[in-house]
Amino acid sequence: MKGTCIHGSGMVTLLSGERLPISNVSIGMIIKTANKDNSISFNKIIKIPHHYNNEQATFIMITTDTNKQILLTPSHLIPICNLDVITTQELDIGDCVFTIDGKENIVDTQKVVLYGVYTAITNDTYIVVNDIIVSPFSIYTKLIL
Repeated sequence: MKGTCIHGSGMVTLLSGERLPISNVSIGMIIKTANKDNSISFNKIIKIPHHYNNEQATFIMITTDTNKQILLTPSHLIPICNLDVITTQELDIGDCVFTIDGKENIVDTQKVVLYGVYTAITNDTYIVVNDIIVSPFSIYTKLIL
């Protein structure tokens, strides 16, 4: 899979309110998502491109001003507050991203090498991981799906 996606420790929220690592989701589960206008809802997982794996990848740990954190690969896509969608590696300190609590600014980014890359695809535009709205796609997965 070439190490493009979300680290397996990223937590998604099920319709029941239970939180589960994205590495443990399965097709048919209903998770918190967002549409292109960043309105929060819940949608069924229809595809899981990366099943359980121990693939090594470089991740960028993003931290917001309310201390929300997420680990995404550099080519993973994320919507920013001007409604553009950019890769994680294009994010800068001070950039604004969407969370379940509204707009938040990036206060720190750090590169780390970890194992396990995951994503989940629904019929909605975005998924919510660690309370941050992200695309389920990276540039690599967007091109192959």
